[in-house]
Order: sequence, then structure tokens, then C-alpha cells
Amino acid sequence: NNLVNGNNKTPGKNIAFPDTAKLADKFFIGCNPYNENDAAFSVMKNIKEAHLIVKLHPFDTNPHVYRQIAREMHLSNYSIVGNLDASKLLQTCDLIITHYSRVSYEAVLINKNVLILNQSSTFDNGDVWDFKRYGVAIAVDNLDELENHIRSALFDREASSMLGTNRSQYILEHAYKMDGKAADRV
Repeated sequence: NNLVNGNNKTPGKNIAFPDTAKLADKFFIGCNPYNENDAAFSVMKNIKEAHLIVKLHPFDTNPHVYRQIAREMHLSNYSIVGNLDASKLLQTCDLIITHYSRVSYEAVLINKNVLILNQSSTFDNGDVWDFKRYGVAIAVDNLDELENHIRSALFDREASSMLGTNRSQYILEHAYKMDGKAADRV
């Protein structure tokens, strides 16, 4: 079992947070409740109808750091997973929260909602996958709005539908068809 800690009995939606290497770095420097990593933990205590799944980075071997942060924030609707393959995690989740990692691209290709934390600085450095131009992910620049963005991505059908439409166009232009017949077209 790859589950390290947490209560996985939360009914409702699953949220993956696979980009935790930065969280561990900031924890040892000193936990700042206003940084983008801690914010994901903090807002989850207000979203009882969802479950946060923290995916440890392959080089991160200390799940206790995350348990301690969750305890300090009185968070119970979370799990920490270690050796779980990212693609399996993506299949089980309704929303991916990341810092613009490779996982966000994979999530878009399998039609999952994506929140990208601190997106404006990411896009200032180049929108590598054209997410901004196509509107396939939700930009979270103001952490005070993180909870609203999570709720919108999970529970607002109109917002999810718009993201889905944008993703379909994106997939058509960037990955053509996801039908398993690429070799037949060559």
C-alpha cells in the first residue's frame, strides 16, 4: 500500500498535489502559512467534500514533514502517497494542483482539471505548453483566491465545461487524437 498517512474516508472529490518537493524545502527553511504550498493544505480544512492526496516527490523520503504541517493546520481530509505512479494518481483525481510540472501536461491530455499555483511567474518565464493561450488550466496568482478556484474546478459545472472544451481543442492541436491508433496513421 502506497498510502503513508491520512484519512481516505472523505466522500466526494479527490485532489492531487504532486509537486511537494518545494514544500519540504520551505518547511526546513521555516513554514510560511502564506506560501503557495502551505496554502493548499490550509484551504482544504474548509473543503470537507474533497480529499487532498499529497504525492511525494521521488527524492522526498520524509512523509513526516507533511503530516506535521497537516496537524498544525488541523487538516484531516488528506493522504500522503509515496511510490504511486503519477499516471495512476491522475486517473483517480478530479483536480490536479501543481507548480506547472510535467504532471500538469499529462493531466490536461487525459482531460483533468488543473490548477497551477503562482502561474503569472511561470508564464513570465514562458508558457511552454500554451496553457494560458488555450485556457486549459486555472491560474492561481492570488493565494487568497485558492479556495474559490478549487471549488470552481471541482463543483462549478459551467467552469469545468469551459475547461473541457478548451482542453479538447488543445489536445486536437497538440496531441491530435488520443485514440490509440497513432501507429496506424504513420
